[in-house]
Amino acid sequence: MAPLETYPIISLRKEDVLAPEEMGSKRKGWVQVASDSERWLFKYARLSNGQVTGEHWAEKVAAEVAELFHVPHARVELPPSTDLQAASADAFPNSPGLAPN
Repeated sequence: MAPLETYPIISLRKEDVLAPEEMGSKRKGWVQVASDSERWLFKYARLSNGQVTGEHWAEKVAAEVAELFHVPHARVELPPSTDLQAASADAFPNSPGLAPN
């Protein structure tokens, strides 16, 4: 049996936030990770009755399934829990106009 692949851990800090993203109902913002040239859309975790809803890991699973089927998708990573809380971060490579300049 092949060993399990691990996913990269992308550390985010409050000072990495470039600008808030006002589109949609969820709290999110554009971030620039020091070790990456891509701009990322950081989505804060949503809570329901004090519990994280799981939307962040659902996006990660959907991106990985899309990758297996060669379907175009945003790169989704799960930053570690920090003062920003658990969330997902999406990179949109080769998609001009999606991230702020």
